Amino acid sequence: MSVPAGVGGDIAVLSGLRLLSGVIDAPGSGPHRARWGQPAPMAAEDLVQLTRAAAVRGRGGAGFPFSRKLSAAREAGKRRVVVVNAAEGEPGSAKDSALLLTVPHLVLDGAAIVARALHVATVHVVVPGERPAVLPAVEQAIAESDTGIEFTVQETSGGFVGGQARAVLELLAGRENLPVTAWAPEAVDGLRGRPTLLSNAETYAQLAVLCALGPVEYGRFGTADEPGTTLVTVGGEPVASRPTVAAPFRP
Repeated sequence: MSVPAGVGGDIAVLSGLRLLSGVIDAPGSGPHRARWGQPAPMAAEDLVQLTRAAAVRGRGGAGFPFSRKLSAAREAGKRRVVVVNAAEGEPGSAKDSALLLTVPHLVLDGAAIVARALHVATVHVVVPGERPAVLPAVEQAIAESDTGIEFTVQETSGGFVGGQARAVLELLAGRENLPVTAWAPEAVDGLRGRPTLLSNAETYAQLAVLCALGPVEYGRFGTADEPGTTLVTVGGEPVASRPTVAAPFRP
C-alpha cells in the first residue's frame, strides 16, 4: 500500500510492520491510541536497562547505543533537555519526515517516555525547513497530544548541515543553524551547557514501540544483534519516482 504524504505527495510511505502499521489509520491521536495504547511511565534506570536489552541504536546513521546516551544524560545532572531531531539533512533520506507526516504520535510518545524518565517538562522537536509540510503536521499532533509533556517545534533553515546535532542545538539556542566544534557529547554538554538527549524521530518511535510491545515481541523481527525493524528510504528510477519510506523486514 502506498500512502502519499506531504504537500504535493513528495514522499511515499508503504504501510508495513511496527512503525508503519499505523499508516493505514488517520494521523490523529484517537486512531493512534486505539492501536498503541497509552505509554506507561518508566524510571530512567528501567528505561536504560530495557533499551540496552533490546539493543536500541540511534537511527540517524551513527548507530550509537541509545542506552549509553540515556545513561550519560541521566548521570550528568538534573537540568536535562530532550530533543527530537527530525531535521534529517541527508537529502536521500525521508524516514523522519514520513513518520511525522503519517504517525507523529508514535514519535511524540517515545519522546514523552524519555522526558518523564529524565524529569524533563518540555521536549523540543526540530523539523526540516526544506519539507514545509512537516511543520504543520507536527503542530497539529502537538495540539492533540495527551502525554502530559509540553512540546515546542522549530524549523531549520534547510540544507544538508541544518540537521547536524550541534547545528540543531545552535538553532534552539537562538543562533545561526550551523555546526560548531564541541569536545563533549551532547548528553553531557548540550543545549546551553545542559545534558541533552538528542536523537532522531525514528529512534523515539522505535522506543515507543519497544515500550508498548516489550522486549520479547519487539525482538521477534530482525536479528539477535539487531532486534526489531528498521526504516529505509529508496528513490530514483526505476525504484521510485519520489523518496519512498518502507520497513523491509518480513516474518
